[in-house]
Amino acid sequence: MSRRRIISPSASAIAAGGLFSGSALASDSPEEEPTLSELYKAVTINDGKAKVKANTTHEGITIRGQDGTVAAEITPQYLVEEINKAIDDGYLKAREKAGEIMFETTNKGNQMIEKFEQKASRSTTQSCGVSKVDDEHVYLNNTDTNEIQFGLQMGSGTGVIAAAIAGYAGTGIGAVILAVAAVLVSLGASRVGTRNHGCGIIVDGEDEFIEPQDCLEPC
Repeated sequence: MSRRRIISPSASAIAAGGLFSGSALASDSPEEEPTLSELYKAVTINDGKAKVKANTTHEGITIRGQDGTVAAEITPQYLVEEINKAIDDGYLKAREKAGEIMFETTNKGNQMIEKFEQKASRSTTQSCGVSKVDDEHVYLNNTDTNEIQFGLQMGSGTGVIAAAIAGYAGTGIGAVILAVAAVLVSLGASRVGTRNHGCGIIVDGEDEFIEPQDCLEPC
């Protein structure tokens, strides 16, 4: 049995935030880069599948690591492909209501996420740190970071990773979580793992791209 309810079937999308801003998004022409909110608004749901809205001109956001190398390219088309992959694989369902995209994690999706938990529970002895989402950060505690790492090792795509993060944070899948999941998938398990020093990670768009959490109390 899962130690948590992964995501409510009726969970709705949360508002897009300014997660990827500042130096972590250095590019040749940063003034021309769209915001994350604009990228998300370029995606629509039609007959249960995602697609890029007509007349969309946004090319996307370039995410760079501290060494200046490209960590990920987040475009409307990339988000659409990742969402549809999760839908086609039977992990997510999507619909749009009053212009708002709504996601539902299927039983198959929840079962996949529970496999992350089972694998991580064999190697994780403590759960230090916190898991939550705010306007600019995604926090994952030690256990949840390890589960995401195992999910990445299993080849899980953006949709499944996003559903897992939403479950950890007790919220719906929205723009911030989708973008974070896309970047974590692009970075891969080993790079995510190296940033976890035992208390989990923070995905931070204003400072380091992924930084370790500081433990607030001894673990």
